[in-house]
Amino acid sequence: MVDLHAKRMLLSELVDELHVLSNLLELDPKTGRQLAPLFKSVREEGAALLQTECTFEDLKEYSRTLESLLHPSFREYAPATFDPATGRFTVIPGTEHYEHVVSRVAQLCFELRTTGAR
Repeated sequence: MVDLHAKRMLLSELVDELHVLSNLLELDPKTGRQLAPLFKSVREEGAALLQTECTFEDLKEYSRTLESLLHPSFREYAPATFDPATGRFTVIPGTEHYEHVVSRVAQLCFELRTTGAR
C-alpha cells in the first residue's frame, strides 16, 4: 500500500530541490537561463499539487513529467564557461554543487513514482 503522506513529504522535498536547481541554472547566462524556466514550471506544478488532495496516480504522472526533463542530454549539461585565456572550461561560481542537486532531484523523482514507502 502506498503511504500518501510519505509521498507528499517526498514531493515537498522535490519542490524544494527544484527551487535550488532553478536558481543554479539561472547562474549560467547562456544555456542555464534557457533551462531554468522549464524547471520552474515543473516546480510550480509540484507546489500546486501539494495544495490538493492528490492521488498516487497524480504523483506518478508528475514524476513522469519531470523525468522527461531529466533526459540524457540534460544530464550531460554542466554549468561551465570556456576561458579562452586558459583554454579550459571552468565551473560557474555558485554552481559547485549542481551535480549533487541534479542527482537528488532524480532520486526524489524516482522515489515519488515507485510504490514503496521511503
